[in-house]
Amino acid sequence: MTQSRHAADPAPGAAPHSGGANRVHGVGEGKQSMDLGIQGETAIATSGSRPAMAGAAPLLRVVDLHVRYGEMEAVRGVSFEVRAGEAVGLLGANGAGKTTILKTLMGLVPASSGRIEFDGQPLAHRPGWERARSGIAWVPEGRRLFPDFTVEENLRAGAYPRADSDAVARELKRVHALFPTLGTRRSQLAKTLSGGEQQMCAIGRALMGGPRLLLVDEASLGLAPIVVSRVFAAIEALVRDGLTMLLVEQNARQALRTVSRAYVLEAGRIAREGPSAELAADPAVQRAYLGS
Repeated sequence: MTQSRHAADPAPGAAPHSGGANRVHGVGEGKQSMDLGIQGETAIATSGSRPAMAGAAPLLRVVDLHVRYGEMEAVRGVSFEVRAGEAVGLLGANGAGKTTILKTLMGLVPASSGRIEFDGQPLAHRPGWERARSGIAWVPEGRRLFPDFTVEENLRAGAYPRADSDAVARELKRVHALFPTLGTRRSQLAKTLSGGEQQMCAIGRALMGGPRLLLVDEASLGLAPIVVSRVFAAIEALVRDGLTMLLVEQNARQALRTVSRAYVLEAGRIAREGPSAELAADPAVQRAYLGS
Protein backbone atom coordinates (compact mmCIF):
# COMPACT_ATOMS: atom_id res chain seq x y z
CA MET A 1 0.00 0.00 0.00
CA THR A 2 1.20 3.51 -0.70
CA GLN A 3 0.11 6.95 0.30
CA SER A 4 -0.87 9.20 -2.58
CA ARG A 5 1.30 11.97 -3.92
CA HIS A 6 -1.88 14.03 -4.34
CA ALA A 7 -1.45 16.51 -7.22
CA ALA A 8 1.86 14.90 -8.13
CA ASP A 9 0.12 11.72 -9.23
CA PRO A 10 1.65 9.15 -11.56
CA ALA A 11 2.63 10.26 -15.03
CA PRO A 12 0.33 9.02 -17.84
CA GLY A 13 2.44 5.98 -18.52
CA ALA A 14 2.90 4.96 -14.90
CA ALA A 15 0.97 1.92 -13.71
CA PRO A 16 -0.71 1.76 -10.31
CA HIS A 17 -0.31 -1.14 -7.93
CA SER A 18 -1.70 -4.10 -9.80
CA GLY A 19 -3.02 -6.00 -6.82
CA GLY A 20 -4.74 -8.49 -9.09
CA ALA A 21 -3.68 -11.52 -7.11
CA ASN A 22 -4.29 -9.95 -3.70
CA ARG A 23 -7.84 -10.96 -2.90
CA VAL A 24 -9.64 -10.62 0.39
CA HIS A 25 -11.48 -13.76 1.38
CA GLY A 26 -15.11 -13.48 2.44
CA VAL A 27 -16.53 -14.79 5.69
CA GLY A 28 -17.78 -18.36 5.54
CA GLU A 29 -15.66 -19.25 2.55
CA GLY A 30 -16.65 -22.48 0.87
CA LYS A 31 -19.89 -22.88 2.84
CA GLN A 32 -23.37 -23.09 1.39
CA SER A 33 -25.02 -19.65 1.27
CA MET A 34 -28.62 -18.73 1.99
CA ASP A 35 -31.13 -18.75 -0.85
CA LEU A 36 -31.20 -15.03 -1.69
CA GLY A 37 -32.61 -15.15 -5.19
CA ILE A 38 -29.26 -14.86 -6.95
CA GLN A 39 -28.24 -17.25 -9.70
CA GLY A 40 -26.27 -20.07 -8.09
CA GLU A 41 -26.61 -20.68 -4.39
CA THR A 42 -22.99 -21.28 -3.40
CA ALA A 43 -21.11 -18.79 -1.28
CA ILE A 44 -18.51 -16.45 -2.73
CA ALA A 45 -15.30 -18.40 -2.27
CA THR A 46 -12.94 -15.57 -3.12
CA SER A 47 -13.98 -12.01 -3.82
CA GLY A 48 -12.07 -9.59 -6.01
CA SER A 49 -11.50 -9.33 -9.73
CA ARG A 50 -9.48 -11.59 -11.94
CA PRO A 51 -5.93 -10.31 -12.40
CA ALA A 52 -5.58 -7.88 -15.27
CA MET A 53 -3.22 -8.87 -18.07
CA ALA A 54 0.33 -7.85 -17.18
CA GLY A 55 1.51 -4.91 -19.24
CA ALA A 56 -1.93 -4.29 -20.73
CA ALA A 57 -2.93 -0.69 -21.29
CA PRO A 58 -5.57 0.55 -18.86
CA LEU A 59 -9.15 0.54 -20.09
CA LEU A 60 -9.79 3.69 -18.04
CA ARG A 61 -7.10 6.23 -17.23
CA VAL A 62 -7.68 9.39 -15.20
CA VAL A 63 -4.79 11.85 -14.91
CA ASP A 64 -4.62 14.90 -12.62
CA LEU A 65 -8.39 15.40 -12.61
CA HIS A 66 -9.78 18.60 -11.09
CA VAL A 67 -13.51 19.30 -10.77
CA ARG A 68 -15.08 22.46 -9.39
CA TYR A 69 -18.57 23.48 -8.31
CA GLY A 70 -18.27 27.24 -8.57
CA GLU A 71 -15.57 28.31 -6.13
CA MET A 72 -15.43 24.93 -4.41
CA GLU A 73 -12.94 22.38 -5.74
CA ALA A 74 -14.51 18.96 -5.17
CA VAL A 75 -11.82 16.86 -6.89
CA ARG A 76 -8.18 17.89 -6.56
CA GLY A 77 -5.60 16.32 -8.81
CA VAL A 78 -6.91 12.75 -8.79
CA SER A 79 -5.16 10.10 -10.93
CA PHE A 80 -6.02 6.41 -11.18
CA GLU A 81 -6.31 3.53 -13.64
CA VAL A 82 -8.62 0.57 -14.18
CA ARG A 83 -7.35 -2.27 -16.35
CA ALA A 84 -9.57 -4.57 -18.36
CA GLY A 85 -11.02 -7.40 -16.29
CA GLU A 86 -10.37 -5.94 -12.84
CA ALA A 87 -12.58 -4.36 -10.21
CA VAL A 88 -11.24 -1.24 -8.51
CA GLY A 89 -12.74 0.61 -5.55
CA LEU A 90 -13.04 4.30 -4.76
CA LEU A 91 -13.53 4.57 -1.01
CA GLY A 92 -14.07 7.51 1.26
CA ALA A 93 -16.44 9.37 3.53
CA ASN A 94 -19.45 11.32 2.37
CA GLY A 95 -18.34 14.39 0.44
CA ALA A 96 -14.90 13.00 -0.43
CA GLY A 97 -15.55 13.43 -4.17
CA LYS A 98 -16.39 9.85 -5.18
CA THR A 99 -19.73 10.50 -6.88
CA THR A 100 -18.40 13.66 -8.51
CA ILE A 101 -15.70 11.57 -10.19
CA LEU A 102 -18.29 9.15 -11.59
CA LYS A 103 -20.47 11.99 -12.83
CA THR A 104 -17.44 13.50 -14.53
CA LEU A 105 -16.62 10.15 -16.17
CA MET A 106 -20.17 10.06 -17.56
CA GLY A 107 -20.01 13.65 -18.83
CA LEU A 108 -22.63 14.96 -16.40
CA VAL A 109 -20.20 17.27 -14.59
CA PRO A 110 -17.42 19.00 -16.55
CA ALA A 111 -13.79 18.62 -15.54
CA SER A 112 -11.95 21.83 -14.73
CA SER A 113 -8.69 20.28 -15.90
CA GLY A 114 -6.98 16.94 -16.29
CA ARG A 115 -7.40 14.06 -18.71
CA ILE A 116 -9.77 11.09 -18.93
CA GLU A 117 -9.13 8.30 -21.43
CA PHE A 118 -11.26 5.26 -22.20
CA ASP A 119 -9.61 2.52 -24.24
CA GLY A 120 -6.88 4.96 -25.18
CA GLN A 121 -9.27 7.64 -26.47
CA PRO A 122 -9.89 10.98 -24.72
CA LEU A 123 -13.37 11.49 -23.32
CA ALA A 124 -13.22 15.26 -23.06
CA HIS A 125 -16.10 17.03 -24.83
CA ARG A 126 -17.88 13.73 -25.59
CA PRO A 127 -21.53 13.79 -24.48
CA GLY A 128 -22.90 11.21 -22.07
CA TRP A 129 -24.82 9.26 -24.71
CA GLU A 130 -21.64 8.85 -26.73
CA ARG A 131 -19.76 7.61 -23.68
CA ALA A 132 -22.53 5.08 -23.11
CA ARG A 133 -22.28 3.89 -26.71
CA SER A 134 -18.53 3.47 -26.28
CA GLY A 135 -19.19 0.92 -23.51
CA ILE A 136 -19.43 2.81 -20.20
CA ALA A 137 -22.50 2.18 -18.02
CA TRP A 138 -23.43 3.82 -14.73
CA VAL A 139 -25.46 2.54 -11.79
CA PRO A 140 -26.24 5.85 -10.05
CA GLU A 141 -26.58 6.49 -6.35
CA GLY A 142 -30.24 6.26 -5.39
CA ARG A 143 -31.08 3.96 -8.35
CA ARG A 144 -32.94 6.64 -10.40
CA LEU A 145 -35.36 4.30 -12.10
CA PHE A 146 -38.32 5.51 -14.14
CA PRO A 147 -40.92 5.08 -11.37
CA ASP A 148 -43.96 4.73 -13.64
CA PHE A 149 -42.25 2.31 -16.03
CA THR A 150 -42.46 -1.41 -15.46
CA VAL A 151 -39.41 -3.42 -14.49
CA GLU A 152 -38.99 -4.65 -18.06
CA GLU A 153 -39.42 -1.17 -19.52
CA ASN A 154 -36.69 0.12 -17.18
CA LEU A 155 -34.40 -2.73 -18.20
CA ARG A 156 -35.00 -2.18 -21.90
CA ALA A 157 -34.32 1.54 -21.47
CA GLY A 158 -30.75 0.58 -20.64
CA ALA A 159 -30.36 -1.19 -23.99
CA TYR A 160 -30.59 1.96 -26.08
CA PRO A 161 -26.89 1.86 -27.10
CA ARG A 162 -27.51 -1.52 -28.79
CA ALA A 163 -29.14 -1.96 -32.20
CA ASP A 164 -29.07 -5.78 -32.23
CA SER A 165 -32.43 -7.02 -30.94
CA ASP A 166 -31.11 -10.56 -30.54
CA ALA A 167 -28.29 -9.29 -28.33
CA VAL A 168 -30.81 -7.33 -26.26
CA ALA A 169 -32.94 -10.46 -25.81
CA ARG A 170 -29.88 -12.45 -24.69
CA GLU A 171 -28.88 -9.74 -22.25
CA LEU A 172 -32.39 -9.65 -20.81
CA LYS A 173 -32.19 -13.40 -20.15
CA ARG A 174 -28.82 -12.90 -18.49
CA VAL A 175 -30.21 -10.20 -16.21
CA HIS A 176 -33.18 -12.40 -15.29
CA ALA A 177 -30.77 -15.24 -14.49
CA LEU A 178 -28.69 -12.96 -12.28
CA PHE A 179 -31.76 -11.45 -10.59
CA PRO A 180 -34.67 -13.92 -10.87
CA THR A 181 -36.92 -11.50 -8.97
CA LEU A 182 -36.80 -9.11 -11.92
CA GLY A 183 -38.20 -11.78 -14.21
CA THR A 184 -40.98 -12.53 -11.75
CA ARG A 185 -41.83 -8.83 -11.41
CA ARG A 186 -41.27 -7.82 -15.02
CA SER A 187 -44.75 -6.23 -15.34
CA GLN A 188 -44.64 -4.46 -11.96
CA LEU A 189 -44.12 -0.69 -11.76
CA ALA A 190 -40.65 0.26 -10.55
CA LYS A 191 -42.05 2.54 -7.83
CA THR A 192 -43.71 -0.43 -6.14
CA LEU A 193 -40.45 -2.40 -5.75
CA SER A 194 -38.54 -2.65 -2.50
CA GLY A 195 -35.25 -0.76 -2.19
CA GLY A 196 -33.25 -3.92 -2.82
CA GLU A 197 -35.32 -4.84 -5.88
CA GLN A 198 -34.89 -1.31 -7.23
CA GLN A 199 -31.11 -1.64 -6.81
CA MET A 200 -31.18 -4.93 -8.72
CA CYS A 201 -33.21 -3.27 -11.47
CA ALA A 202 -30.73 -0.38 -11.66
CA ILE A 203 -27.82 -2.80 -12.02
CA GLY A 204 -29.76 -4.83 -14.57
CA ARG A 205 -30.57 -1.71 -16.58
CA ALA A 206 -26.86 -0.82 -16.77
CA LEU A 207 -26.00 -4.36 -17.88
CA MET A 208 -28.55 -4.22 -20.71
CA GLY A 209 -26.23 -1.91 -22.64
CA GLY A 210 -23.52 -4.60 -22.74
CA PRO A 211 -20.92 -2.39 -21.01
CA ARG A 212 -17.18 -2.84 -21.12
CA LEU A 213 -16.85 -0.75 -17.94
CA LEU A 214 -19.47 -0.65 -15.18
CA LEU A 215 -19.50 2.28 -12.76
CA VAL A 216 -21.38 1.41 -9.56
CA ASP A 217 -22.23 4.20 -7.11
CA GLU A 218 -23.14 3.31 -3.51
CA ALA A 219 -24.88 -0.01 -4.17
CA SER A 220 -25.42 -0.61 -0.44
CA LEU A 221 -26.96 2.79 0.34
CA GLY A 222 -30.16 2.53 2.37
CA LEU A 223 -30.36 -1.27 2.21
CA ALA A 224 -30.72 -3.75 5.05
CA PRO A 225 -27.62 -5.92 5.68
CA ILE A 226 -29.20 -9.08 4.24
CA VAL A 227 -30.16 -7.18 1.09
CA VAL A 228 -26.65 -5.74 0.82
CA SER A 229 -25.33 -9.31 0.87
CA ARG A 230 -27.76 -10.24 -1.88
CA VAL A 231 -26.83 -7.31 -4.11
CA PHE A 232 -23.10 -7.79 -3.59
CA ALA A 233 -23.37 -11.50 -4.35
CA ALA A 234 -24.51 -10.46 -7.82
CA ILE A 235 -21.81 -7.79 -8.14
CA GLU A 236 -19.16 -10.32 -7.16
CA ALA A 237 -20.52 -12.78 -9.73
CA LEU A 238 -20.11 -10.10 -12.41
CA VAL A 239 -16.55 -9.45 -11.24
CA ARG A 240 -15.72 -13.15 -11.38
CA ASP A 241 -17.06 -13.21 -14.94
CA GLY A 242 -14.45 -10.57 -15.82
CA LEU A 243 -16.61 -7.44 -16.13
CA THR A 244 -14.41 -4.39 -15.58
CA MET A 245 -15.80 -2.35 -12.71
CA LEU A 246 -15.19 0.86 -10.79
CA LEU A 247 -17.00 0.59 -7.46
CA VAL A 248 -17.75 3.66 -5.35
CA GLU A 249 -18.82 2.59 -1.88
CA GLN A 250 -18.99 3.95 1.68
CA ASN A 251 -19.24 0.40 3.00
CA ALA A 252 -15.49 -0.06 2.87
CA ARG A 253 -15.51 -3.51 4.44
CA GLN A 254 -17.82 -4.89 1.74
CA ALA A 255 -16.01 -3.04 -1.02
CA LEU A 256 -12.60 -4.39 -0.03
CA ARG A 257 -14.02 -7.92 -0.16
CA THR A 258 -15.18 -7.28 -3.73
CA VAL A 259 -12.36 -5.41 -5.49
CA SER A 260 -8.74 -6.36 -5.99
CA ARG A 261 -7.36 -2.91 -5.23
CA ALA A 262 -8.70 0.47 -4.18
CA TYR A 263 -8.05 4.17 -3.80
CA VAL A 264 -9.07 6.06 -0.64
CA LEU A 265 -10.32 9.61 -1.20
CA GLU A 266 -10.13 12.30 1.43
CA ALA A 267 -11.29 15.87 0.72
CA GLY A 268 -11.08 15.35 -3.03
CA ARG A 269 -7.60 13.85 -3.05
CA ILE A 270 -6.30 10.28 -3.08
CA ALA A 271 -4.83 9.73 0.36
CA ARG A 272 -4.04 6.01 0.03
CA GLU A 273 -4.03 3.34 -2.65
CA GLY A 274 -3.06 -0.30 -2.88
CA PRO A 275 -4.22 -3.91 -2.94
CA SER A 276 -7.42 -4.52 -0.99
CA ALA A 277 -5.77 -6.86 1.51
CA GLU A 278 -3.14 -4.26 2.39
CA LEU A 279 -5.68 -1.48 2.77
CA ALA A 280 -7.87 -3.68 4.96
CA ALA A 281 -4.86 -4.34 7.22
CA ASP A 282 -3.82 -0.68 7.41
CA PRO A 283 -4.51 0.70 10.93
CA ALA A 284 -5.51 4.15 9.62
CA VAL A 285 -8.01 2.63 7.18
CA GLN A 286 -9.33 0.36 9.92
CA ARG A 287 -9.89 3.29 12.28
CA ALA A 288 -11.49 5.56 9.69
CA TYR A 289 -13.54 3.14 7.60
CA LEU A 290 -13.71 -0.33 9.11
CA GLY A 291 -14.79 0.50 12.65
CA SER A 292 -11.71 -1.11 14.17
